[in-house]
Amino acid sequence: MSILSPDGTSYKLTPELQDRRGQRADPSWERIEAELASLSANFEPLLAQGWRHSPFITGAVTRPDPEPAGQDGEAYHARLDALVAALEAAGVTGARKVCSVHPGWVSVMERAVSGMIYRLALEPGANLAVQQVKEKFGTLRFYVSPTGSDQLRSDIFDIATWAEVATDGRCAVTGEPGGIAMDGWLLTLNHEMEILRRHDRAAFDKLLHPAGREANT
Repeated sequence: MSILSPDGTSYKLTPELQDRRGQRADPSWERIEAELASLSANFEPLLAQGWRHSPFITGAVTRPDPEPAGQDGEAYHARLDALVAALEAAGVTGARKVCSVHPGWVSVMERAVSGMIYRLALEPGANLAVQQVKEKFGTLRFYVSPTGSDQLRSDIFDIATWAEVATDGRCAVTGEPGGIAMDGWLLTLNHEMEILRRHDRAAFDKLLHPAGREANT
C-alpha cells in the first residue's frame, strides 16, 4: 500500500495488501485488526517525521469507526451527495457510482475518496474515473481507472485496495464488526442485523437500502 507524503512520494508496505484482491475467503475481524495494526506499526516512524500532513494517512492506519448510531436515510444520502460533489469538483468522472456503497461502509468510502482526491491534486493533468462500486462476497469492490504516471496509478489502486480491506469484517448496515451471513447471498452483518435479515427481510432491506437512494443514482 502506498501512503503519500506532502511532496507526492509514497511509502510501500509489505505485499499483504497487494495480495488482497481475489482473496476474500473466510474473512475475520481479528485478522483485519491485525493487518491494520501492522500498518500502523510500519507507519509510526514516518508519522513522526511529519507525514501526518497527508489526510489519507489517518484513514489508512486506523479502522474507521462504526457509522453514526441511528443514521437515517436523509443523513446517509447527504453524505453520498457530499462524496459526489467532492469527486466532481476534482474532475473525477463516474462520481455518482459511489452512491451504491452500503450504509455501513460510507466512512470507508469517505476516507478512500479523500485520499484519491489528495493524490490527484499532487499531479497536474492526472485524471480518474470511477468504474464501479459494489459488494461482492461480503466486501466492497471499488473499481477505478486512473490516468497519469505509473506512481499515481499505483497509489490510486492501493487506496482502492485499502477500502476493500477496510470493509472486510465490517457490517454493511452499521459499520460494526460482523461476519459473513449466508442467507441467499453473502453479506457481512453484525449479529443484530443478521437476525433482522432472517426474521424481517422487509425491515432489513429498508436499512440496507435507505429511502431516497434513487435520488443519488
